[in-house]
This record gives sequence, C-alpha cells and structure tokens, in this order.
Amino acid sequence: AVLCRTLNYMACYDQLNLGALVSAEALNRRRALIEAAHVGRPEAPSYEGAEEYLGVREAADGTLLDPALTQHVARKQASKAEILKQQRLAAEEKRLRGGGGGRGAVDDGDGQRGR
Repeated sequence: AVLCRTLNYMACYDQLNLGALVSAEALNRRRALIEAAHVGRPEAPSYEGAEEYLGVREAADGTLLDPALTQHVARKQASKAEILKQQRLAAEEKRLRGGGGGRGAVDDGDGQRGR
C-alpha cells in the first residue's frame, strides 16, 4: 500500500511524469514483485524471479548489481586484459629474438641494425 500511495502522490500531488522517472519505475517494479510473491500463498511469499522483476540482481550481502553495468565492466576488463596479454607476448617474443639492441640502434628495414 505504501508503494502505491507513493506512486500516486508522485503522479497526482507532485505532478511528476512517472514514465520519465527511473525511480518511479523502480518503485513500480518492487510493487509488482511484492504482488507476484504473495499470489497463491500470502503467508509464505516466494520472491523467485526477483531479478527479472527488478531488472537488477541482488548480491548475497544485499547490494544491488545492475546486469548491464556488470556486463559493461566485464567487457572493459576483458579488453584491457587482452591488451596486456598482447604486450606481454610481444615483449617475450622480443626477448627471445635477442631483443632490443643498444641505445640508438635503428632497424634499417632489412632486419639488420644500423647506427
């Protein structure tokens, strides 16, 4: 009842455009989850499917994890890891080839080092 009253105040009293507010969507999703959890057995509500209702996953410690943000971070970390891997492979290959030469040595393009 509190969530419905809050949404009603937001729309009617505060004259907010609820369709444009993420906060209103979050409240409404929570309201829908509570309603669905109590269907059938109100004395023992089941919150299975909460992630789908809320659009976020709750961690064991109670924090909320946004799946889209989690995927974005994972992609960025994988990209950085791939870059670091390629840099390590290039350094290893250079080391195995006898790598680097001294200061001022320049590759002439024919595989030999000039001055």
